[in-house]
This record gives sequence, C-alpha cells and structure tokens, in this order.
Amino acid sequence: GFGVTRRRADLLLITAAAVWGVSFVVVKEALASASPLLFLAVRFTLATIVLTPLVHLRAGFSRAELRAGVILTLLLASGFATQAYGLQFTTPARSAFIVAMSSVLAPFIALILLRHRTGWMVVAALLIAGIGIYFLTAPDAGGLNKGDLWTLITSVVFGGHIVAVSEFSKQYDAQRLVWLQLPGTAIGSLIVALLLEHL
Repeated sequence: GFGVTRRRADLLLITAAAVWGVSFVVVKEALASASPLLFLAVRFTLATIVLTPLVHLRAGFSRAELRAGVILTLLLASGFATQAYGLQFTTPARSAFIVAMSSVLAPFIALILLRHRTGWMVVAALLIAGIGIYFLTAPDAGGLNKGDLWTLITSVVFGGHIVAVSEFSKQYDAQRLVWLQLPGTAIGSLIVALLLEHL
C-alpha cells in the first residue's frame, strides 16, 4: 500500500543522505594518497562496471543523445573535480554544506538560462543558505579559504548539472543518460590527469 511505499521511500532518502554525508569524509581521506583526477577516474570506472549490466544499452545512442551526454559529462566531471580539489584545503563539513547549495542555486540558473520562473520560497532558501555560509566562513570560524572558493564553484556547476539533467530527461532515457556520464567522466579525468599531473 501507499504507507509501505512511503516508508520505504523515506528510508531510502535517509540512507542516501547518510551515505552522501559520509562520502565527504571518505573522499577527504582518499585524497591524502591520490590526486583528485586519478581518484575520480578510479571512482567512475568502478561505477561504470557496476551499473553497465543494469542499463539497457543494446540500442545505439543517437547523435542528440550523445550530445546531451557530453554536456552532462562535462558538468558532472567539472563539479566532482572542483569538489575533490577543494576538499584538499577545507573540511568535509564545510564542503558538504556548500555543495548542498547546488539544489538552491538550480532554480536561479534555470531562471537565467531558461527563463523558468522561481518562487519566493526559493529566494528565502538561498538567503538562508547564504547566511549559513557566512557564519561557516566568518573570521571567527577560520575565514573563507581556497578550498571553500573551489567548493562554491562546485555548487554552481552542480546546480547547472541539476538543470541540465531535468531538461534532457524530458527528451531521453534517464538511465542511459546516467550511464553515458560514468565512462565519460572516468576517461576524461584520466586523460586530464595524465596531461596535467604527470601520473
């Protein structure tokens, strides 16, 4: 019934939130022994291996679908790269809070790029988030560091990714779009790592 489905959905959301929160600490520790780009390459290679059997890939990808995949991949890879780089210079708690702002920024990005209207509650949420960042990065709390600035970029990029996913999912199969981003991010991260980090 509806109650069981709702409880299950709530449990999944709580679990996802817990895993998401813990991931910042795990990534922080992993970056102590690996470069951000190499870490991303390994992370998304494993994700590709795990998810490939679960996605219907027999039908080929159209050019339009591939183009959407490339756009999403660039946004996703850029977001994770800046997040991983920023985590080297800030705390997991700060990073998690700032990255979470992406969901608040998404409606404003949609407003600017797609002329989508936004409500007053979204504006209020952005103001509250802004106040939170102010107190989090105030001089008494250590001030705004380089890692925080990179993480702010992450928040904007992920906000754009949310908007792009929302738009492209109306036209193409969401699972196939997700899959396209995984090997794309893995390969792109490895190539850039080889070029810039001399691995």
